[in-house]
Amino acid sequence: KTEEKKVTTQADKLLEVNFDLEEDAVALDEVVVSATRNETSKKEAPIIVNVSSTKLFEGTSSATLAEGMNFQPGLRVENNCGNCGTTQLRINGLEGQYSQILIDSRPVFSSLAEQLPVSMIERVEVIRGGGSALYGSSAIGGVMNIITKEPLRNFASLANTTGVLPGGKTDINTSLNASLVSDDRKAGVYLF
Repeated sequence: KTEEKKVTTQADKLLEVNFDLEEDAVALDEVVVSATRNETSKKEAPIIVNVSSTKLFEGTSSATLAEGMNFQPGLRVENNCGNCGTTQLRINGLEGQYSQILIDSRPVFSSLAEQLPVSMIERVEVIRGGGSALYGSSAIGGVMNIITKEPLRNFASLANTTGVLPGGKTDINTSLNASLVSDDRKAGVYLF
């Protein structure tokens, strides 16, 4: 929601003003992330970037990227092979070869990216439609850029998700994540 604060400046003084913004589900076009890096109304933007964060993955109890992306508008993840379990991302209904998948802005030529555990993903940026063709001929349907987490501090986490499938069978997913950072903060590693 919109928030305003009155600030009085003084010479030779540095002022810091902090805002705590509250979500507003009604005014959805107030903040827009666009591929042009300029502030644009969502109604007028030529290319819209939809961002999915860990909030979506946690809210849908997704263990893998493929499970979470089924809740993103215009995306569908389909199983290609009943034996090997590979998946295919469809953006705007087009087959997988028309969808460009990037990991940290680098192209990936495998559907295995959709099996990444959500614990290693910071956010996913999705561009759908014709504007995505800026990324090449394999991006006619759209582009999905997976931004992975970077090690910032030493920590470890253990998570478990248990679900009951039709027929009474259980689906148990357990993950262990650890981040190790050197004392000078110049080197780090993330383990999943």
